[in-house]
Amino acid sequence: MKNNGFLICLVIAVAIGQVYSQCPRGWTHHYNSCYLLHSKDKFDWIESQMFCAGYNAHLAYVDDYTENTFIKGMIVQDIHESGAGVWIGASDYEVEGHYVWYGTGKPVTFSDWQPGEPNNHQEDCLVYYSNFNWKWADGNCHDQYYFICEKPVENVIDVG
Repeated sequence: MKNNGFLICLVIAVAIGQVYSQCPRGWTHHYNSCYLLHSKDKFDWIESQMFCAGYNAHLAYVDDYTENTFIKGMIVQDIHESGAGVWIGASDYEVEGHYVWYGTGKPVTFSDWQPGEPNNHQEDCLVYYSNFNWKWADGNCHDQYYFICEKPVENVIDVG
C-alpha cells in the first residue's frame, strides 16, 4: 500500500508542469480562449459562422471590457481600411432589440455600442465598425466583413 501511494504521488508530480494550454498555430491566446482574426477574405455573418465552425470555433462572444479591449487591439493592429467591419457572434434575429450569442441563446450583457446604435430593425448582426473607431454597430447579416473566431484553449499533455 505504501508503494502505491508513493507511485501515485510520483505520477502526479511528474504530470504537474507538463500539462499546459495552447492555441493552434495562427491563433492568439487570451485568458481561456484562442482567437483567430480573419482579415484576408470577407464573408457574410452566416458564412463567417460556418468558417469558424470548421475550426470547432464560433464567432467571438465578447463578455467584458477586458476581452473587448483585447479584440479591438487585434483588429487595430491588422485592419487599416475605412468602412471595414469585423463580425462577432451576436444577433437580434429572433427578437428585435434583444441581442443573444449565437448557439447559446445567452443575452449580450456587456456592450460597446457606438452612440445611436443599434439603429436599424433590418440590421440584425453585430459588427465592430472601423468608421466608429471599432465600436459596435448592428449590420445587415448579408453584408461582407472580416470576422473573429473564438474557441476554448486546448489542454495538452507533454509526455516527453
